[in-house]
Amino acid sequence: MLRDFIDDSWPRQQLATVLSSLPDDVRAAVKATEIDYHPGFANHPHIVALPGHKKWIEYDLVGTGYGWTALPCYLADEISGRLSWAISATGNEVEAITSRVSWQWMPDSRVMDSANSINLLGLMAANQTTDGATLSVFERWAEQRQLRFRAIQDRQRLASLFYSSYDWLCKTPNLLGRRLHYQSQVPDSVSQAQQVLHMDTRSANWLQAWQPLIPADDPAQGQEQRQLIRLEKEAACFLAANAVQTLREIMPRITCPDDSLELLFAAWRNAEVYSQMFSRVTSAMVDLLWRDRYGDDSLPADVLIQHQNQLLRYVDTLERWLTSPPAGSPLFLPLLLSPQRLARFARSLTESEYTQHKK
Repeated sequence: MLRDFIDDSWPRQQLATVLSSLPDDVRAAVKATEIDYHPGFANHPHIVALPGHKKWIEYDLVGTGYGWTALPCYLADEISGRLSWAISATGNEVEAITSRVSWQWMPDSRVMDSANSINLLGLMAANQTTDGATLSVFERWAEQRQLRFRAIQDRQRLASLFYSSYDWLCKTPNLLGRRLHYQSQVPDSVSQAQQVLHMDTRSANWLQAWQPLIPADDPAQGQEQRQLIRLEKEAACFLAANAVQTLREIMPRITCPDDSLELLFAAWRNAEVYSQMFSRVTSAMVDLLWRDRYGDDSLPADVLIQHQNQLLRYVDTLERWLTSPPAGSPLFLPLLLSPQRLARFARSLTESEYTQHKK
């Protein structure tokens, strides 16, 4: 078995080149999406581009690219859809699915001990071939956790939070189908933000993700994208805030013998902060790109200074939050919500502008 790895060269041919010199019975272990697993992004082209070899498809349930198990992200439907596509596109070449369920660099990032443990059931359900009526993934999870609900409405509202977490994650650290994060963290600088924004791995929403971002020759399209980005971040912040409020309302009415709901509540509370952090970073990047495309006079002269000050104030908010994080938060939370990274990004806003003006 030959395992895929992070190949950031272009075009990405290393795996195909090595496989071409090996016997057909050598399996190809391919990630579900290119350059690690990113929910909502396009399927890995190697799944269909390596004919003649059996495929093992890898799913990273720890979430190197979507929150390291600290943030909620329900993946059962996505995994099922991706697997169905892979089987139909390759015939009998998909032999197995594998999953990363822990990460050696973060000992307390095990999926089974997180708010996303439901994804293990989702992976299992996607690999089952039995027909007939079965419980949904959420119902299996609730049964496994021995949850007891006073009202059916509370059960439905809890289920809806899981389903909405996927939409929330796809909107929050990305920008119109492009990455705005580096392994789930805010970019360390404007330079790093520009690098990840221009990567070729993008959302499966091709119409949106492959349009030029804020094109210099089309201010009308740039304005439309600006509004879409604003709505995207508002929706992400709303989903997180609404989930926190919903859990506050229904948790007292749900009997749970373990800490499952506490972990879920902590994940959504941290998600709310994560949303606010990325919303501010996104706003700053959009204005920086806007000035770059349409000139310094297209926005107020001090707009980047204003963003910098707002971000540095939010650094203080993060530091206070991490002093007393929600019960059930992982020990690595200060790395995910890193005040230091946010401060470096904030300072790079004006450093970048200064460099441009010097040129």
